[in-house]
Amino acid sequence: MIVIPDRAAGLPRADPSVIERNVDRVFILSDTHWWHDNIVEYHHRPVDHTQLMIQRWWERVGKHDVVLHLGDVVHGIPTADLWASFPDRLPGRIYLVPGNHDRTARVEVFMAAGWQLLDPFSFVYRDTLVCFTHEPMPPEEVVDGVINVHGHIHSNPSPNARYLNVCVEMLDYAPTPLRALLDAKLDELAEGKRQR
Repeated sequence: MIVIPDRAAGLPRADPSVIERNVDRVFILSDTHWWHDNIVEYHHRPVDHTQLMIQRWWERVGKHDVVLHLGDVVHGIPTADLWASFPDRLPGRIYLVPGNHDRTARVEVFMAAGWQLLDPFSFVYRDTLVCFTHEPMPPEEVVDGVINVHGHIHSNPSPNARYLNVCVEMLDYAPTPLRALLDAKLDELAEGKRQR
């Protein structure tokens, strides 16, 4: 069962089936933490990480693509300043599963720039239930036949092989094609079963 935290309460949510229907055009990432100066030290990010990620977004994502962001878009910038600083339009149709730093006032800025909100969700891909959350799900819920695509932990290791960490530190600071990540993870799990 996916627990749905009460984040950005009262704001409208989109239908998550858009991700499954467009899986060939979906790019994914999490925990961009744009404008967070201290994260440079905490997770050894480049000093210009905000500009780097926005540049790589423009290089990889086309206007007809879909981007799934699993939360914690910005950190360390007052919401009042965010209105002037936030990128007005990034390419792609952008969907956000709010993270622990995505307060309602900030999410309203993202929505004004065209982003849409999703609650944590799941769908079946290659006979596996794929659950999309900000924080990793409890290990007792990520059993055989389930994988958890998540953010939140940055460059720290996921609990086990059934997790897929899509924090930007793991994705070279760029939106990355979802299907390729899912296929690689499922192939890795299948290979692990064959070796047992």
